[in-house]
This record gives sequence, structure tokens and C-alpha cells, in this order.
Amino acid sequence: MDEENRLCPRRRHYCDAAPAIPKPIFQKVPHRPYTMSVYLAEVAELFRGHEVLRDYAASLGARIINRTRGSMIDAYERGAE
Repeated sequence: MDEENRLCPRRRHYCDAAPAIPKPIFQKVPHRPYTMSVYLAEVAELFRGHEVLRDYAASLGARIINRTRGSMIDAYERGAE
């Protein structure tokens, strides 16, 4: 959180060389700073979507392998990078 009580996650992509500078993030509609609860609910929905995709792939007899180093997605089996 910054001095104005806005959520400022330290977003760092696995291929970034420099550390990320925290910046406030905003909802698109309505345009306002994210609250922690809204942000976490949206992230939870994103991760649940990966579980749905995993289950759908399995129903087709397909596998999804996560080869991204440092990924937080736990829905897929891990594979060599």
C-alpha cells in the first residue's frame, strides 16, 4: 500500500532483469484503486480458470505442462524448462 492507501503490488515478470517499482493499480470500471479484497477475488478467479482449463484438457485426453520458471500457477504439471 502506498501513502494514499492504494494497492501497489510488486509485479515482476520472470524475464525482467530489474526489480519492479511498485505502482498503484486501478480497476477499469469504475476507475478507482483496487482494494485488497477485490484484487484477491479477481486473482482467485484467474487461478480457478486455469483449473477449469486443466480439467477440460484432461476430458479431451490432453495435458498442459507448465514450463515457466517461477510460475505460481499450480493447476498444471511441471515440466523441464
